Amino acid sequence: MSSFPDNPFEDDAIPRTGPGGSSEIDALTGLPNRNGFLGALAHVDPRQEDGDGFAIVALDIDQLRLINESLGQVAGDRALLSIAADLGQALTPNDVLARLDGDEFVVWLRDVPDVAFAEAVAQRLQRIVSRPREVQGTEVILSTACGLAYADSFDGYPREVLKDAETALYRAKNLGRGRMVTFEQQHSRSFRRPEREAELLRALNAESFKLHYQPIISLENDRVAGFESLARWEKDGQLVSPALFIPLAEESGAIIRLGQQMVNQAVKTLADWRAAGIDINKTYVTVNAAARQFQDDRLYKVVASALMEHNVSPSCLAIELTESAFIGSSKLVEENFKGLQDLGVRMLLDDFGTGYSSLSYLARFPVDGLKIDRSFVNAIESQGVSGPIVLMVLGLARNLGIPVVAEGIETESQRQKLKGLGCEYAQGYYFAKPLPGDDALAYLKKYFEPGSLRP
Repeated sequence: MSSFPDNPFEDDAIPRTGPGGSSEIDALTGLPNRNGFLGALAHVDPRQEDGDGFAIVALDIDQLRLINESLGQVAGDRALLSIAADLGQALTPNDVLARLDGDEFVVWLRDVPDVAFAEAVAQRLQRIVSRPREVQGTEVILSTACGLAYADSFDGYPREVLKDAETALYRAKNLGRGRMVTFEQQHSRSFRRPEREAELLRALNAESFKLHYQPIISLENDRVAGFESLARWEKDGQLVSPALFIPLAEESGAIIRLGQQMVNQAVKTLADWRAAGIDINKTYVTVNAAARQFQDDRLYKVVASALMEHNVSPSCLAIELTESAFIGSSKLVEENFKGLQDLGVRMLLDDFGTGYSSLSYLARFPVDGLKIDRSFVNAIESQGVSGPIVLMVLGLARNLGIPVVAEGIETESQRQKLKGLGCEYAQGYYFAKPLPGDDALAYLKKYFEPGSLRP
């Protein structure tokens, strides 16, 4: 990672000159510019890249022009510097961050196991950009459109992957502010919305959506405590990116049916695990719920019926929701929340710390647990503010008497630091990627007993 000038407005913040006299460094941020980034891609030896695949994430900052026009160019530059610093802090030393154009950043993620992992990182970067930040005494809130392209090896033309990422970025910008699109070759020409909605409905009718389960680990006794379930769509032998079908399901209203199927599937999986000899009362599965689902008067009945049909205790199920479910909440949202809690289903607040009003919502909606966003976990090893933020969240949870799950654990160092800070639970690729039901059962059997997990 390139370092940032202490004061980018001083005369010594000048670009470095590369081969042929062309500048390879952005003068403002000290990051590689387009020439520098392309040069890095061009000099990769595929023989040295024998690990996982790689991904390129293109980010276009929304509303930057408004800052320039209302607060001036210097304010816009300071906003860019703040974003660049935050993005750089969230990446690993092996990744490459560059500023291609005025409001476009690009990230080269190396050693990426699969496209789902790359999408999780890209979504984290989007959330980082959207944090409120102070510029010249004024709080500004920005967002970013995001395009992602993934390749499973360095064979071929890495520059083409950059073009694919920027093509996906163009599509994301056309969809509206703050959107993300993953480039997929089979959808590169014509994939119009009516066709996509029809295909989504056919998949729902065929029950083509399956859950994968990512283990949640107890840091206290080294065993599997539970699993987060994540929807996957297999089409023509390949997994369709959730970044493609989840927004479509939410916009079309199909998220209600999808959510119903996922609840039923998660509860049935628990019953299957019980039949395989697991004491499911000592574990649990979480299901993600969109804000729109809490505005549906059938939500309580769907959950209660699934638990009754499969004779599963409500304590074995948890619902993950973000604070977007609470924004402008109606009486029905409160009834669904309280009704499920009274039933015995646990409610977990996901992505805690990335929103704007989480603390005020905790008073009205007393959740049963918090999940620390992976952006704070990823930067916990640096000298930034993430450490104190994690401590603050842990202290708040301790005072409320509720547990905390840290998301996105990728290294042993992160695991040890979080355990030292008193965090009870963790999940991430360090322990396991999301697993199909049978694989999750095998993982659970192997690491179910206290002390059995030795990463």
